[in-house]
Amino acid sequence: MRFDRSLRWAHRTLLAMTVGFVMVVACSPVAPDPQPEDVIQVEIAAVGPGTVQHPSSGFVCRGDCTWTGPAEEATGFVASADGVNAFVAWTGVCPTLDATCAHLLQDGDATTATFAPHALR
Repeated sequence: MRFDRSLRWAHRTLLAMTVGFVMVVACSPVAPDPQPEDVIQVEIAAVGPGTVQHPSSGFVCRGDCTWTGPAEEATGFVASADGVNAFVAWTGVCPTLDATCAHLLQDGDATTATFAPHALR
């Protein structure tokens, strides 16, 4: 008789644990799907003997290119002249004489890095 009560108690305990486990699984919070990054496209041009690079993304451009990436990373494009040539200026939405375009570009923006041969002295 005592064995029978112990068996019933064990069965109820097991059932309660199983139901409790199912409840925990059923009530566990579900993480929301991650939102896609705000991806944009920027038109970049390198005119003359040089390249435009975006160091954090590995982007390298000679000529006309389109950079695609997260909106918050659309800055820090670097103009690099080839050999003995010189960087002249950025034009378009990032007008500057600095080799780095530090302006945060927006979707659809366009900017150009211009390069020229060094003048002989």
